[in-house]
Amino acid sequence: MEAFDHTPVSDAFVMVENVGRGATNARGQLTVDGLCPGTVMVEIIHPAFEEARRRVALVNGAAVEIELAPLIETVSVTEKAAPPTDMRATAVVTGEALERKRG
Repeated sequence: MEAFDHTPVSDAFVMVENVGRGATNARGQLTVDGLCPGTVMVEIIHPAFEEARRRVALVNGAAVEIELAPLIETVSVTEKAAPPTDMRATAVVTGEALERKRG
């Protein structure tokens, strides 16, 4: 489930400690059969979210919800940008050239 608005996260890859793995469905769910009650490590990977690793205690018929934090990209600027290039056009025109233009 998405941490900020609690919406389901589909297509997240889930691994349950040496027992099962799979991808979440459109409702953000994955069923792993054959788990015994006890504690297991659950790892969830999705390209749009930070990787989540949680140790969870399992009991018969229990569902576990794990919140995923979205990835936030940061950009650091360490140097000042170069000054802009002077893009003005200049031309030197002599008096003789002006006289020829007139006529």
